[in-house]
Amino acid sequence: MKSSMTTKLAIASGLTVAILAGSAVPMAQADPIADGSKSIYGVLSGVGSDTLQDIDNGLQMAIGRVDASTTNTGDWKLASYDATSDLAHETLVTKNGGSTIYRPNGSGDGRDALLTAIGQKGNTTGKYTFISPSSGGGTARAWKNDGSIGGADQVVGQIQYSRSSSGPGTNTVDNGVISYVPFAKDAVDYAVTASTNLPSLTVGADTDAADGTTHIVPSTLFAIYKCVATKVVVGGANDGKLVDDSYSAGAGETLNAIHAYIPQSSSGTGKFWSLKFYGSETASLPSCVTRTYNSGANSVQEHDGSAIEGDDNAIMPFSIPKWVGMAKKAASVTGFSGIDDVRHGAVLGTLEGIAPTTGAGATLAMNTSFVNGIATGTGFVTRTIFHVVPYRALTTAGTPENLMFAGRTSLVCSQGTTIAAYGFGVLTATSGSNSCGYTGLRAYAPSSASVTMASASHDDSAKTATFGVSASTTNGTGGAKLYVVATDTSDATNTYTVNPDNPGLIDAGSSTGNVTINYSDLREGQWNLTVTIVWNLPGVANYNSPVQWTKLVIRSASTVTAVATGKVNKVGSLAVTVSGSGATPTGTVSVYKGTSASGTLLGTGTLSSGHATVALPKQKKKGTVKLFTVYSGDGNYSTSSVATSWKVK
Repeated sequence: MKSSMTTKLAIASGLTVAILAGSAVPMAQADPIADGSKSIYGVLSGVGSDTLQDIDNGLQMAIGRVDASTTNTGDWKLASYDATSDLAHETLVTKNGGSTIYRPNGSGDGRDALLTAIGQKGNTTGKYTFISPSSGGGTARAWKNDGSIGGADQVVGQIQYSRSSSGPGTNTVDNGVISYVPFAKDAVDYAVTASTNLPSLTVGADTDAADGTTHIVPSTLFAIYKCVATKVVVGGANDGKLVDDSYSAGAGETLNAIHAYIPQSSSGTGKFWSLKFYGSETASLPSCVTRTYNSGANSVQEHDGSAIEGDDNAIMPFSIPKWVGMAKKAASVTGFSGIDDVRHGAVLGTLEGIAPTTGAGATLAMNTSFVNGIATGTGFVTRTIFHVVPYRALTTAGTPENLMFAGRTSLVCSQGTTIAAYGFGVLTATSGSNSCGYTGLRAYAPSSASVTMASASHDDSAKTATFGVSASTTNGTGGAKLYVVATDTSDATNTYTVNPDNPGLIDAGSSTGNVTINYSDLREGQWNLTVTIVWNLPGVANYNSPVQWTKLVIRSASTVTAVATGKVNKVGSLAVTVSGSGATPTGTVSVYKGTSASGTLLGTGTLSSGHATVALPKQKKKGTVKLFTVYSGDGNYSTSSVATSWKVK
């Protein structure tokens, strides 16, 4: 039986321009291009999901380059690198003068590469995911390699975001160092060959079972991926029916084994499909489902029809927008020539009786009836797709990450026309976790640091202290800034950073550093001093040391003298002198009427060379006026006061 219920691509001959909402579709390409003498590199470099690579390439072109007239670089604002390539391009250099790394393949590897780049993960080995499909297999490679290419030291600074077709899932934490930022809707259908023996399918349910008498199984995705249906009947009375292992072929019937595939383990689509059928993104697959083909020689790459090519009994998941983009490339639609068409004959299946696409050529698009109808009925096919971005950079105003990804007015979220052109759904929610640019989906707690603090050396005369720091982190190549925080032991709310504008440093690549502070501005009293380490890599948790030093700040005593003069109905004058044993005192003096500072304030003055003159108000009659003068103190001298009698004549 050859099913007619699969989507056929109708190519409109001579149609070379795609226009959506009055805007031309941006020209896509595989990796960033130099474009003449301009830069091949990007300010923000991203890797990961195969599903998202084409749309990100389109976004890169639509958003464009940094203005070379102001930065003299001409770098792309957003630079996206494909999940796979041929062996000649299996490595990447994402920055001018940067290190060489292997390609992270899929949502999981892209995320892990980003986590390593920001210090949350250390370098791990033995995870081989790269296989070059266009070279007929090629050599397996890993972006995290145990040699000199792709280690943690090389990844730092090379990757600023990743692409993911799945959300954070069970890795969600409130203090997560990365955010999964939504930007579009995807829908996943099943793919088969154009001449498939399989019938059109419905979603079905986990309870699907074979008929106890005939051993015929409902034609559902669940029946196939839960291994209830293991064969398809070709010819005879039950042509095109799905059956279980106990079915006996009748007259004119042939039983063909069904070959069900799920993409490789780091694939977001593979995790999406696994979650739907097995309740977990990382579930073990049943015996009838596999992630490899060619007798295990090749991994199943997401949205690459190589696994099912020429196999009319095979089935695999496939992103509808991804398929649309490749079909537009095949139709020679302008703007899609840079897409790698790896469908290898795969066509999208009709599900629940609804075709997955509409139109042809430049008008080919994901069928909203398919998405809305099946999503409403089963919640099965649709998913949000994400850019994964370090939370600290994403939520700091004015950073490239903030401008590119955060909020509905970000550069990415403003590209609805481009998103739709590549077949994806535009997010329409104006707020909440389903809105474009939402920053609150955080994942992966920060890694911790092991820190040793040296005993502080301090100089009371110079009022300085120096703290030595030795630190070991998961990935210690990024460096850190060191700050000293002073807390008043008599008032814990009285706390401030002593050196906010002049932090100590741990240099990139080093594990040691020190910070010297001047604490002369601390008022009299006892202070606890602690050291805060803010790592340049946002995947490492800030470190707050125990109390390193309790210091009683003692200032030298000062002496105040004050002489008042003046006559009745005339403005008087108070000459104030503040003296000490060392440097000339600075600061202010305040004069009160009475015998304490609780009296009426009569005036203030600022010391100049230890002296100040304060005007006194007119007096209406002769007599003696009690005055109380208070000196404010400064970094060298403590406060002091003196009582004075003003004899008005």
